[in-house]
Amino acid sequence: EGTTNTTSCIREKSNRVSSTVATSKGRRCTASVKAWGSSPNDIYAVSVSGTLHYDGNAWTKLPGAQGGSVWGSSRDNVFLSGSGQPGKILHYNGKDWNLVDIPVESLGQLWGSSPNNIFAIGPKYSILRYDGTTWTTMRPSDNLGIVDIWTSSPTNAYAIRPGNIISHYDGVSWTSEVFPSVLQFYGVWGTSERDVFLVGFDKSGIGVIFHYDGTAWTSMPAGNPRLLSGVWGRSAHDVFAVGQQGTAVVGSSNATATATPQASASVTSTPTATGTTGPTGSPTITPTGGAGTSVPATGTSTSVPTGFPSDGTPGPNPTP
Repeated sequence: EGTTNTTSCIREKSNRVSSTVATSKGRRCTASVKAWGSSPNDIYAVSVSGTLHYDGNAWTKLPGAQGGSVWGSSRDNVFLSGSGQPGKILHYNGKDWNLVDIPVESLGQLWGSSPNNIFAIGPKYSILRYDGTTWTTMRPSDNLGIVDIWTSSPTNAYAIRPGNIISHYDGVSWTSEVFPSVLQFYGVWGTSERDVFLVGFDKSGIGVIFHYDGTAWTSMPAGNPRLLSGVWGRSAHDVFAVGQQGTAVVGSSNATATATPQASASVTSTPTATGTTGPTGSPTITPTGGAGTSVPATGTSTSVPTGFPSDGTPGPNPTP
């Protein structure tokens, strides 16, 4: 099975330019899309226009399903956050779609690692977790919005906060790390607690990629792509990042490859030095607070990074 739940865009025409990377051309992309699939014959795509399902032959629109996010643990266990009804989401059991109650009005991004471990972005700075039976609401005390979320187990989850703040859940509490203020992150994905990728951009608008090996975050070379807004992979050695104007980056924890947003783009691979993350000399970033600064229940709010509204909510999501 392969899964993905990253923001990308639908364009009128697509041109496959290599065995691993497809770039797009045609009308300028305007719709943000969430996608997930259990196999090549079972793929969902969700946008504000509705939800589509691909069965290997054709795309069909699911009646009643609206925008939001989609994630599943298998073909017979799929969640859609956009039900169109307050306090409910949609669940597919392999035969029927049913409305499921949730303890908040609505959910945004969904991501899970198993049927008993699903995280979701909720309203008013909240995070929700599903244990297979019950949805539980978590509310970090810093009152900052949540941009993206990813989990590999009940004791390992990451949430991107507005700008340069990354929060980690260890199964008990959330702790936050503050990266240099010149960075802004939009996507997180990994394979385990010792293999996590962050993507975003720096103050000049150039895409950045960081990798966590269980000890430290390390900057990875990416060939100076445009702003990166989503990341997903099939394994630690097959990772994709996407960004503005069709930009795609392909790599792994010990090798990177880039593709330019042109129909004739080629893919090249540049292995890094053995046993290192990134090339020799790549800086290891130590966020403020070291391995993570706990956010106390009554702690003060973290200052909002430059470029975001004072209420802590993120600005407009970049359009790849």
